[in-house]
Amino acid sequence: MSRGEMLWGTAGLVALVAVGTPSAAQEKGSALLREGRYEEALAAFDTQLRGPGSADAAHGKAMTLRTLGRYAEAIAFVEERIKVQPTGLRTVLGELYADTGRYDEARRWLEEALSAGDLDRLRARLRLGELALASGEGERAQEHFDGLLDAYNAGHAQSADDLIAVGDACRRLGAEDSGLFRDALRAYDEATAADRGSIASRVALAELFLDKYNGTEARGEVQAALAINASDPAALLALARVENFEGRFTAMDRARKSLEINPAFVPARVFVAQLLLELEDFEGAVEEAEIAIETHPRSLDALSILAAARYLQGDDAGFSALEAQIAALNPRYA
Repeated sequence: MSRGEMLWGTAGLVALVAVGTPSAAQEKGSALLREGRYEEALAAFDTQLRGPGSADAAHGKAMTLRTLGRYAEAIAFVEERIKVQPTGLRTVLGELYADTGRYDEARRWLEEALSAGDLDRLRARLRLGELALASGEGERAQEHFDGLLDAYNAGHAQSADDLIAVGDACRRLGAEDSGLFRDALRAYDEATAADRGSIASRVALAELFLDKYNGTEARGEVQAALAINASDPAALLALARVENFEGRFTAMDRARKSLEINPAFVPARVFVAQLLLELEDFEGAVEEAEIAIETHPRSLDALSILAAARYLQGDDAGFSALEAQIAALNPRYA
């Protein structure tokens, strides 16, 4: 089956498969996390860590800390916990390392999750593809993204996270095959059907609609996400992007609200830096880009904003140094 046929064949809508009955404590922590009551969620997960269901609580705590941008704390917690509980934590540890630009460590844990057949192995494969793409390894990235399409066709994409990973892979491959954007839309819709409380699938849909210059549909998805959790950093950033697309002056405030919740949220820092650059506030753009780079030294977007600001400030030497730094990280980065 060709890529363009991938999501329109006989695979059909995949049902969410139950992997066990969650405890009341787990449900409480997860519900608090989803509602954006983050400190309460951390307290609930800490309570659960002292009793049955601690494996689920460890994952929940790690994801809560990641949402808040408390990366060092999250990494320290998971590194200790993973010694006795590798399953369910390898992918999130890989993501935490990727969030902070530590790509070698990220690849190690993501590859382990993939080879061990962890339940979140499709998300691990997506992250490996994204790391390869960020490093200029286009063919390797395509192998991972194609692998996600194969997994869908074989019926292995069963959870909302799995289906979001498939949709993200379609978006990445859509740069070469525009028909795959339609497939991404279908995958995200299936993810939302599998988990009606999913914020990530709605944010992904909003970003896809913005890619296609459909602000109306994008706003609808963002509003649905924020109705679930008005304090989700990714959803608030998506709203900022929608409002910027609509030409609203509130976009900056929305992005800064995202940063109030997660001050280390690199995409939001980059977005704010971009807006400041457009306003010719070069010093402000530099400050925001440098904060992003402190968190993620390999962020190509942040480095590019910084390079642009240096160029516009007339700092040719600073621009050339950053240009060389970016080329060393990814020689194919436009």
